[in-house]
Amino acid sequence: MDLAAKCKVVTETWGLSRQNVQDFSLYTGTLRTAYLLFKSYQVTNNRSDLDLSFQIVKACDSVSSHSEHVTFFGRDGVCAVGAVISNKYMADSKMLDHYLTKFKEVSERSRMQGEGHTQRYIMHDNSVCQKKNEEDADRHLATKILQ
Repeated sequence: MDLAAKCKVVTETWGLSRQNVQDFSLYTGTLRTAYLLFKSYQVTNNRSDLDLSFQIVKACDSVSSHSEHVTFFGRDGVCAVGAVISNKYMADSKMLDHYLTKFKEVSERSRMQGEGHTQRYIMHDNSVCQKKNEEDADRHLATKILQ
């Protein structure tokens, strides 16, 4: 990893923003910077990278706590990265419990939303099948009349 590039990314995404999280996602947001620092720590063993990564995760956690984004790139991504860092690298059982609890809540909400989507698709499929059956019956009746 190029140290200058890492420093530039961190400065532009965290330092210049005055540590203000606008987008907390792993894909495009500030959590991505936290993940970059976490991976840098794994390579360099530079404790300041880990500490800053954890600080950024906590900021993302605060901003995302009321989010409806239930993909890995959203709230549950924050909780997953926070749990890994707090457990394996920070030995912070209080924060680990916090992130695991929040992750489970988000996962449950996601599962329930998924069930709602599944039910809508099933209802949609049933109505499409019913409509097709009605159209077939209409065609059959029209054919009988024309004979």
